[in-house]
Amino acid sequence: MECSSAITLWGQIQTRLQYSWPLPLIWMLAVVALLVITVWLVFRNQNLPLQQRLLLVALRIAAMLVLVGMLPGWTSYEEQTGKSDLIVLMDISGSMQFEDDFRLKDLTNVSRQWLLERYGKEFDERISKGGDTVSLPRIWLAKAFLGNSGSNSETAVDLPSGALAGAEQEYDLHVYEIGESVPQRRQNQSAADSLTDMQPAEGSALGRGVVEVLQRHRGKSVAAIVYLTDGRSNIGVSLKRAGEIARKLSVPIIVPGLIGSSENESIQLLNPSGPTRVQVDQPTSFEIDVSRHGDVSQTAVFPFRIVSEDGEREVEVSFAEGEDQATLSIQHSVANVGEQVLRVEYVSSEILGRDEQRRNRHLEQHEFHFLAVDDAINVLLIEQFPRFEFRTLEDLLSRATNNSGQSRFQVTTVLGTADPQLAQEDDRLYTSVLEDRDWLFAFDVIVVGDVPTDLLTFDAQSILVDFVQQRGGGMVFIAGDRFLPEQFNDQPLAELFPAEVDSYESQLQKNQPASLQLSQLGERTALTSLTETSEANRAVWKTLPGPYWLVQSLLLQSGVQVLVYADSETEVRVPLVTQQFAGAGRVIFQAFDSTWRWKQQTNLKNGYALYWTQLINYLAGAGAGNGRTGVALSVSTEEVAFGESVEVKVRFLNPVAAPEEERVVVELSEETGKAEIVRLTRSGISQGVFTASLSDLRVGQYTLRLVSPVGMTSTPATLRMEVRNQPKEQLITSGDVKALRDLAATSGGEFYELSQWDMIQKELPHGQRMVIQELNRRLLWNTNWMVSIFVLSLSIEWGLRRRWYN
Repeated sequence: MECSSAITLWGQIQTRLQYSWPLPLIWMLAVVALLVITVWLVFRNQNLPLQQRLLLVALRIAAMLVLVGMLPGWTSYEEQTGKSDLIVLMDISGSMQFEDDFRLKDLTNVSRQWLLERYGKEFDERISKGGDTVSLPRIWLAKAFLGNSGSNSETAVDLPSGALAGAEQEYDLHVYEIGESVPQRRQNQSAADSLTDMQPAEGSALGRGVVEVLQRHRGKSVAAIVYLTDGRSNIGVSLKRAGEIARKLSVPIIVPGLIGSSENESIQLLNPSGPTRVQVDQPTSFEIDVSRHGDVSQTAVFPFRIVSEDGEREVEVSFAEGEDQATLSIQHSVANVGEQVLRVEYVSSEILGRDEQRRNRHLEQHEFHFLAVDDAINVLLIEQFPRFEFRTLEDLLSRATNNSGQSRFQVTTVLGTADPQLAQEDDRLYTSVLEDRDWLFAFDVIVVGDVPTDLLTFDAQSILVDFVQQRGGGMVFIAGDRFLPEQFNDQPLAELFPAEVDSYESQLQKNQPASLQLSQLGERTALTSLTETSEANRAVWKTLPGPYWLVQSLLLQSGVQVLVYADSETEVRVPLVTQQFAGAGRVIFQAFDSTWRWKQQTNLKNGYALYWTQLINYLAGAGAGNGRTGVALSVSTEEVAFGESVEVKVRFLNPVAAPEEERVVVELSEETGKAEIVRLTRSGISQGVFTASLSDLRVGQYTLRLVSPVGMTSTPATLRMEVRNQPKEQLITSGDVKALRDLAATSGGEFYELSQWDMIQKELPHGQRMVIQELNRRLLWNTNWMVSIFVLSLSIEWGLRRRWYN
């Protein structure tokens, strides 16, 4: 084992000590044992006075300590060292030319003085009328961070005078300009000349820039990387991955903040969720995610316009500090039967120019297409005993009416313990399930409760499976503590369960009910939306009374989507409400039987009714279809800027006709004749919508056509789009503060706000100095004074021993 330690530094001369312990640990233990035995033997002899024995022991210990101290071979090295490297990366991409608003008080004195000297009157003109903010291009701040000597001489020394002024005394500075490549800044020019000559790059390989400079400085001591960037338009290696690589090499990344507030904040609408078939006069939830790009450090409110046949109305989406995504939830009710369109558009897009509106239209607006009907949904409830869950649901569906007083649901009940006499008098009450295919196929939705296999025979179960898979019907399973799912092992209906029957276990909460929590999909889908905003919806679900009893299985089959979890006493998140597609239909499995307790929730009006009516409407929409046939092929935009991704969407106008997920395929052809196959995946809980994202497209024209399912023709049959050589830098003008904070944190560095620039140089890591040349080496372990002490100690001890013992 070798160790070294620097003990003194004189300019660039370093003195350090190095030693190497030559013996294993067991030898060290042997030396200690020998020393203890020696002391014990000396003190055992009672012939000498105590003071004489103590002196002999001290001399023996001194000799042994000197011997042990000589064994590691202490050596002193005097070396000439070099400075550690400090790398500065400057983003020169087009997005750095965009202007942001900064508070004047946040500018450091050095930066403000540099901007005044460099831009003079132009800087003053950018100050707001109130005198508290100034509008600056980000690249100006990056230049101000480095500063310059003020000389335009070609022989001027390129030393920073900004936030890193004086850093050259401790570090070797290396400045790189990051565009689509990583050229090093010329070192024979002044900072002023070099920064003036910079030409904006069309792209910025931010992550790749970190990786390349680390490779160039491999084998050297790098104290840190200072990254002057807005974090936007990263191509190649991601910033997160670059931060992980820097952390492995113990190189922290320091990020000075260059991003202020901007009026050019952009909005993008993502992940729409809504039904394709709705009931007239029935409030229905449509949801879509809103992502903002720009300064996310402040709270913000963005206005949206909702346009339908009933007129226009405006809603707002609020963002908290640091939040870059929120969900817009729309409660919409239609009054007329027929094809309907609900359009959501970002109001502020009107202030943009015509070209920018055309470019951003696909990002800032979305249309929901659906069919409005006034036919009552035909529902079948199957139960063995009239438990609370059954009675409450039957009462809800039987009483539900629209504005004209017509029933929304036609409810038929199969109750295994019902009085046969009552069943004869009520044509909508049965005591057993009819094994009649036409009778069962006439329903839109079937709710199966806690029923035994005696009530649901083998043949009846087979018809129910066909009802879902072939007819495209919707089915809800409500688990119970007696029969379902326990009795259905090796039964046909088990095919529709989200997990194997053997894997289910009953769980009883002893102290308090389990709490409810929406999954990520549940937060994004209107199927579980009970309020207008996503934040309020999450809070409402957490306050709903959870179950005391539930059935759990953590081994879900592929394709099963969890909408709601339960946090139980075992501290395991249990899938509570799941949904899956089975053939042409869909299945909801509810692993508890106490939603009836939600009616007692005082802080949520009609939460129970909204949950079940939405659920039944969704399932009925999946099975009843909408009277249309065919496939719609579309893209998010037909004019794509180079470097931008585009979404391809295939929508089956009749969701019942939608095939299995892996069977939806489109062909993407270039003008050169080169073609590739693109497989689409189902979009969330939308049964008839399949999407795929196309990225890394070359400049040119492309043609899209549907090739699977075979025999289906899309509308249009082919779709053309063009990738133009428009820099991606111009698409999103805002910086990405979150990505830069994550980069600094991942690498072990720090993100500094504009007002904290004065702290950067003080807190820069020192790094490890590199040894350039060894000047002198001295062996300390065998010096004369060490040997003299060892010999003298032994000699005095043996001399005294002979004298006193004789």
